[in-house]
Amino acid sequence: MYSKKVLNHFQKPKHSGKLKDANAVGEEGNMKCGDVMHFFIKIKNNKIINARFQTYGCISAIASSDIICDMIKGKDIEYALALTPKKVLEEMGEVPPLKFHCAVMGLNALKNAIKNYKVKGKIKKNKGDKMKEKQNTVKKITKNTVLSDVLKIKGAEEVLQKYDFPCLGCPMMKMEMESLRIGKVCESYGVDAKKLIDDLNKLTNK
Repeated sequence: MYSKKVLNHFQKPKHSGKLKDANAVGEEGNMKCGDVMHFFIKIKNNKIINARFQTYGCISAIASSDIICDMIKGKDIEYALALTPKKVLEEMGEVPPLKFHCAVMGLNALKNAIKNYKVKGKIKKNKGDKMKEKQNTVKKITKNTVLSDVLKIKGAEEVLQKYDFPCLGCPMMKMEMESLRIGKVCESYGVDAKKLIDDLNKLTNK
C-alpha cells in the first residue's frame, strides 16, 4: 500500500525531465533490473539551486526521485550527502517494504551526481594549477631568456610596452618569440636591457 503523498508524486511529479543547465549528473540502477534513475542538479556556491530527474521504474522509484528533489532544492551539498534512506522513507510515508530500496537508489544517483561534480572541480583546479606552474617556470630573467618565456610572466607584456618594445602582436615577432633572446632584442631596438630586466625580475619575485 502506498501513501497518498507517494501516489501524488508518482502521478504528478514536479521535477521530472532533464535540466538543461545542470552541472552535475548522476545515475544509479540497471535496465535489466527494471529501475534506472538519473539525477540532474545545478550547483552554485556549494548550494543546490535546482534539481530534476529521469527515472524509469515503478511507482516508488519515480515518487522517491521527485521527493528527493524537493528535499534538496535550496540546500547545500553537505546536507544532500548526509541524507539517509530512512529520512527519505519518512518523507514518503507508507511504502511496501519490498520498495524500500528505491529510496536507496535515488540517493545513490544523487550522491553520484555530487561526486561527479566534485571530480570535475578537481580536474579544473588541477588544470589551473598546471597553468599557473607553467606561467611561473621562469624564476629569473637574464639577457639570454627567450621572449616567449618572458611573456609567460603575468604583467610582463605591460612592462615591455613601457619600454617601447617592438610590437609583440606582429606576425614576424610571433614567429620568432621562441628563439629571440631579450638581450638581443634590446640591443637591436636601443632599449636599456639592464633596467628592463630588473623590472621584469620584480614580477618574478611577486
